[in-house]
Amino acid sequence: MSSVLNDAITFECKENGTCAYKISFRVPAAAVEAELKTAAKEAGKYARIPGFRPGKAPVSMVMNRYRDYILEDAERAIQRAAFEKIASGKDIELDILAFGRMDAEKKPEAGQDYAFTLDVETAPEIKPADFKSIKIDTPESDSVEKRTADRLAYMRQLYAEYKPLDGKVVSGDMLKVSYESDFALPENASPALTRAVKADDAWLHIAEPEQIPGMNAALTGGEKGGEYSFAAAFPADWRQEELRGKTVNFKVKIHDGQHRVELTDDKVLAEKTGVESVEKLMENIRKTAEYERENEIRGKVKEEMLRLVLEKTPEFPLPQGMLGNATQREFSNLVNRLVRTEADVETFKKDQEKHLEEAKKAAEEYLRRFLVIRCIAKANNITVSEAEVDAQIRLMSAYTGRKEEEIRKTLGQSGRESEIQEDILMNKTLDFMVEGICGKKEDR
Repeated sequence: MSSVLNDAITFECKENGTCAYKISFRVPAAAVEAELKTAAKEAGKYARIPGFRPGKAPVSMVMNRYRDYILEDAERAIQRAAFEKIASGKDIELDILAFGRMDAEKKPEAGQDYAFTLDVETAPEIKPADFKSIKIDTPESDSVEKRTADRLAYMRQLYAEYKPLDGKVVSGDMLKVSYESDFALPENASPALTRAVKADDAWLHIAEPEQIPGMNAALTGGEKGGEYSFAAAFPADWRQEELRGKTVNFKVKIHDGQHRVELTDDKVLAEKTGVESVEKLMENIRKTAEYERENEIRGKVKEEMLRLVLEKTPEFPLPQGMLGNATQREFSNLVNRLVRTEADVETFKKDQEKHLEEAKKAAEEYLRRFLVIRCIAKANNITVSEAEVDAQIRLMSAYTGRKEEEIRKTLGQSGRESEIQEDILMNKTLDFMVEGICGKKEDR
């Protein structure tokens, strides 16, 4: 944005509802004329006009031939300059949270002032509770010793060895089985669906999560060569859509199996995990236990701090546009969580008003929480950097297995890119608020 155009733009703000303002901009004719000439010169670089090489045609001729394009280009440049002028916060006292509709009665015209408006929503006046005066007792948590013992037991199971099945089936066994069911496979059923309801040769692990609902109870206590029947009640969120919410009868025959033998020799466990000694293994396990305990305690303290701050903060009005957007987001979350089958669609429609109220309540709670934390963050100069957003997207990519570019595109298309910044800001601020109780996060 040129400094000349920036200085030329003037504006005034008028209240337009709860936490809402309409900003009216005015650009003098001279500045409009300058932007029109700039847009015409840029268009002239590519204009195809008989008798002239590209970039050589007179500006007036380019203006006449490509008038609509040039007016739109100049309009975008002026509106972008106005947006940047107020978005910087240097020339306006309003604490703007969200930008709405930008509107103009007509396009810029040579020799005339150009006027347009922009709707914005601002932060309400908030007087957050003094978090520094809030006292929180250290919450209860399993000791490091118990966590260390539990983790060691888990690793012994994870790296257990197997011996041929002898005797009755117990938890942890691996069984070689064949099974069939009364589920009618559709034509062109996927291999995954077919394997889920019928197999001539498969390995089943008697452990959680179950590979087939009800399988563990049905086969525990069984024996090699035995045949067993059970009814599998598939939950509404089962991975194969065709099985969601259905009850399917299974017949299973145990052909062979392996019994898990838990490791008792920690020297062998150290070798299996690639650690040079038992002492180093125990040190690593203990450090992990300490880290998990500290994170759990910090999480509980942050939850309690947030609850108490919100409880002690006086009520304040919510920006209605932001509330509407947050309600729509929460409603979409409800749809994704509750609608899994065609039958769910009808059930959801019957309770749609109830779901809308639920979504609005969740949106109000979220927005109030965010605005209070944002107010505290602003008072303490806590911000979110682009590098922090990039790091969060990298974590999302590693967790989901999706490419970073794909995640960014999805967030942009759904209009939810700001949610990452909001989450980071809230976590950073809460970490700052509990420093006196838990210590600085980076030191732990």
